[in-house]
Amino acid sequence: MAILKISTSRSTTRHFLYRLGIVVLALVSSVANAQNLAPNLVMNIERYINNRTAGQEFSGTVLVSQHGKVVLNKSFGMADYENSAPNTPQTKFRIGSLTKPFTAISLLALEERGGLSVLDNITKYIEACPKEWRDVRIRDLLTHTSGVPDLFGAMEAVPVEQTADEIDRVLSDVKNTKLVSAPGEVYRYNNFGYCLLGYILEKASGKLYAEVLHDYILGPLKMEQTLYDDPRPIIKNRASGYVRKDGLLVNDKPTDPAGYSAGGLLSTTSDLLVLNQALRTNTVLSQNSRDRMFTPFKNEYGFGWKITTTHNRSAYNHTGATSGFSSHMVTYPGDDVIIIVLSNVENETIRGIAEEIAGIVFGGGTTK
Repeated sequence: MAILKISTSRSTTRHFLYRLGIVVLALVSSVANAQNLAPNLVMNIERYINNRTAGQEFSGTVLVSQHGKVVLNKSFGMADYENSAPNTPQTKFRIGSLTKPFTAISLLALEERGGLSVLDNITKYIEACPKEWRDVRIRDLLTHTSGVPDLFGAMEAVPVEQTADEIDRVLSDVKNTKLVSAPGEVYRYNNFGYCLLGYILEKASGKLYAEVLHDYILGPLKMEQTLYDDPRPIIKNRASGYVRKDGLLVNDKPTDPAGYSAGGLLSTTSDLLVLNQALRTNTVLSQNSRDRMFTPFKNEYGFGWKITTTHNRSAYNHTGATSGFSSHMVTYPGDDVIIIVLSNVENETIRGIAEEIAGIVFGGGTTK
C-alpha cells in the first residue's frame, strides 16, 4: 500500500497557521456577536412590553423563540389583581380560539389512523343533522366555509362531557336550518362549526374530546400544562380574567357556553411552544397532513390556522379571544421564529402586540 507523504515548508506552515487564526477569530467574533444580540433583543422587547404594561395596558406572558432556543419567556401584570398574585410563565390562561388548531390536528391525526376522512359528509357522524346540511363536509367546517349557521350563542353552558348532548339539543331546536352559503364557497368564521368538529371527533373515535386531545397531542408531547378550562376543579396557577372599561380593569367572569373544541382550553406559553415546534416535525402529524393544514383555502384560512404574510414573511398563526382573555401565537417557519402572547385581559390588541414584537426580532423596530 502506497503512503502519500506531504512535505511542507516553514513558509507554508506559517501561512496555514495564519489562515487558521483568521478562521478562529471569525468564529469567536461570530459567537460573541450572537451572544450580544440576544440581550439586546430581550432588552428591546421588554422595553416595548413594559411601556404597554404601564397603566395596566397589558397583563400576561410573552414568549419568543428563535432558532429553537427560548429568547424570552417573561410575565407581566397580575394573574389575580384582587389577591396581588403576579403572572408567571407557569400561569395558565384561557386561550380561546387557539383551541381550534388543537381540534384540527386531532382530526388529521384520527384521519391518519383511518378513523375518518376530512372529505366525509358530516351527516355520517351527526344523526340530528338537518337535511339541508347533507352536502357539508368535515373539510368545510375546518376551513370555516361550511355555510352552516353559527349557533354557538344558542348553546348553554354545560359540563364539557355533556357538550355533544347539548349540540344534539341545539340541532333539534333550531328553527332555521337553511345554509347561509353553499359549502366550500364563502368564508365565515364559525365557532359552532368547530363545536361540530369536536362532536364528530367524539363520535368517530368513541372517546371524549379531552381524551382525544390527550391521545394525539398532549400525551405524546408531554404538554402537562394544557387542559380543558373546567370551572369545577381547582386548577393550580389558573389566571383570573379581566376586561378594560372606562380605562379600568374589572372582573370578567366567563358567561359564554363551554368553549369546547372551538375555544375551551387553558395553556401556558411553554406548552404552546412545544406544540408549535412539534409541527415542524413528524412527531404529531405526517408531512402530508401538515402541508394540507397549512395550505390556505378561503380568506387565508387552512385547517385551524391562518396562513398570512407579515413583515414580508410567511407565517401561520391564530388569535384567541374569550371572556377575560386574549391570545395569539405565530410561527415564521422560514426564520425559525415563534412568538406567543397570552393575556388575561379580554380586549387587548393581542395580534398587534405579537406583530410589534416580530418587528423587533426582525430588526425593523416597532411602530410605537
